[in-house]
Amino acid sequence: MRLNKLIILKNNTLVREVPFKDGLNLIINKRTSGKDSGNSVGKSTLSRVLDYLFMSSGHDIYHDAEFGKDIPEIVSLINDNVLKFTLDFNTVE
Repeated sequence: MRLNKLIILKNNTLVREVPFKDGLNLIINKRTSGKDSGNSVGKSTLSRVLDYLFMSSGHDIYHDAEFGKDIPEIVSLINDNVLKFTLDFNTVE
């Protein structure tokens, strides 16, 4: 299987389109001026959504196993909006 892109919609508005390339894909943040940290930019959430699309329970999207509690921002995002995730892929023989 080859992943081509992940499309994320919030209330039918495009939030992000994440393209995938051949080979290893790393999820990192782009450093912006004035920000030193890559924290809270969605790297872990993106990987958790991909896991959900491959049939996980989805609990880990909004629950932080390391600290044993729900992530309030993610819980609010899920409860207050209509989120749609589309994974474009093709099989490789």
